[in-house]
Amino acid sequence: GEIQPVFHEPSGIGVVADIRLDNRDELFGALRGEVAEILRSDRPPTDAELVLAARLKWSGAFADRLIGDFAIAVYDARNRVLQLVRDPMGLRSLSYRIDKNRVFFGSEIKQILALPGVPKRINEAAVGIHLAGVFPPPEVSYYQGVENVVPGEILTIRKGTLKRKRFWEYAADTPTRREKESDLAEAFREIFLEAVRCRLRCAKPAGISLSGGIDSGTVASAFGWMRANKKIADPPEFRAYSWAFSEPELAGCDERSISGEVAARYGIPVTEVFGDTAWPLADLDRNRPDFDEPYIDYYHDLTRGVIEQAKSRNAALLIVAERGDMMNDHWVYDYPGLLRSGNLRALFAELSGHGKATGTSISRMVRRFLVKPMLESAGLSKSVQTTIPIRIPDYIPPDFAQRAGIAALAERRFPHSAFPDPARRLRYQLIFSSGTGRRISMYERSMASLGIGFADPWSDRRVAEFVISLPQHQVHRFLDFKRLARNSLSTMLPDSLRHFSHSTAKANPTALFNRGVYDRASGAVRELIAESRAAAHGFVDKRVLSENFERVLQGDPEPYDPWWFITLELWLRTHWE
Repeated sequence: GEIQPVFHEPSGIGVVADIRLDNRDELFGALRGEVAEILRSDRPPTDAELVLAARLKWSGAFADRLIGDFAIAVYDARNRVLQLVRDPMGLRSLSYRIDKNRVFFGSEIKQILALPGVPKRINEAAVGIHLAGVFPPPEVSYYQGVENVVPGEILTIRKGTLKRKRFWEYAADTPTRREKESDLAEAFREIFLEAVRCRLRCAKPAGISLSGGIDSGTVASAFGWMRANKKIADPPEFRAYSWAFSEPELAGCDERSISGEVAARYGIPVTEVFGDTAWPLADLDRNRPDFDEPYIDYYHDLTRGVIEQAKSRNAALLIVAERGDMMNDHWVYDYPGLLRSGNLRALFAELSGHGKATGTSISRMVRRFLVKPMLESAGLSKSVQTTIPIRIPDYIPPDFAQRAGIAALAERRFPHSAFPDPARRLRYQLIFSSGTGRRISMYERSMASLGIGFADPWSDRRVAEFVISLPQHQVHRFLDFKRLARNSLSTMLPDSLRHFSHSTAKANPTALFNRGVYDRASGAVRELIAESRAAAHGFVDKRVLSENFERVLQGDPEPYDPWWFITLELWLRTHWE
């Protein structure tokens, strides 16, 4: 029965929000006696009403008190001031455009550009960095004159002027937590279970995209354990959706071996979504990018199949674990931290095992992963702020690359951090990188288009703060894969997840991608290159593109990922013709 916008007539302040608040009880307790005319006693307040009450009590400091996923607009009609706020984890999109006499904002860019008098022009800088194979910085949109609110930021717009302010940022000088492993496991377990519980505030059925890995497996196990132990009041009807394949050549893509074990342990029904014919570009109509951004996932067709299956079962919410790798794994190795902890046996085993698996000598492992980061921490070598250097593909004309400012833009795709510890800095950058945020926005839009809510417990701000606070050798090691999550939830996990490691045969859908782009859809890719709209705009050299693609088809190593060109080309054909 929620109705928005919500207004407070005496002050002239109104709120509209796309929101799920997780600390409702805390806010209600702090606000109930302050703004009784908003927080009435005859019914529970809506999330938007709580935001309005918080804004009235704490003024511009209200945003930091909100925990959850949100995009919020607050308008002070008396003072003609607009504030736009986005949650620190970037789970809800929020874009805006400022003209001379008006301001437009919306949770999708298509809303803004659909309005009369708003021009629709391509932002070449965003297109250029996209073609280089990376995502633009979070504030940059693909349309001139439209920007995105950065996660964790509050924008104040008054008389055409804009003021930016960070309302949340993890302080790099926050002391590192150094506690016993058992205490850390207990503390993390409580935070993670709360993150899962908060996302199940749902009256209709809910679902989870359950893969064969730890991240979604821990979420499903946490839900099953809490339901079995009556830790969730009125748990929703819950179903898992897993990719399945029947053809032998795609057996490595199948997720059912581990996901089925999780589901069976907790009595979670499973819908199998078969993907043998859902290879990339199998159906161009289903692989069209959204208006807002050109990028879609390699397995967009299969992901959409999961969403459609959930929709057909009346699901109002679909849970994913998109940020799990960034929060738990992803090449963050803290060997200096292991050395400082005094656990020399574990340090030697990790360096030896990591080196053996990657074909790297122990001396080189020591230099690269131990000596170099220790020198960097001590300020004796240059700090590295990005994780992966950008290499501009040869199919981008040099004049366009320079005009678009690709190299400079790429430097801003990872947030700057002043952490002296390289491992903690890298973890922070991965969690809050523009690529992570853009992929989450893509999933959220896809689900919203079918009327389904999106949730990711691994994108909970409290989980992120806890993980960043730790020495990273307590979070993940090469020989002790995603150790914090596995150890904290060990009693809830089936054996396959408790003993999960780098050598575990996790489902890998690469064969499905190759089947599409380099086999059955190779003709479609050739046509996209030959009749390229991107080339007509001067964004790419289609001769070089064609030569690269043909060499790959003949067995040469792939020089660049063609998916970035393919998605841009489909975006141009869909939304610019």
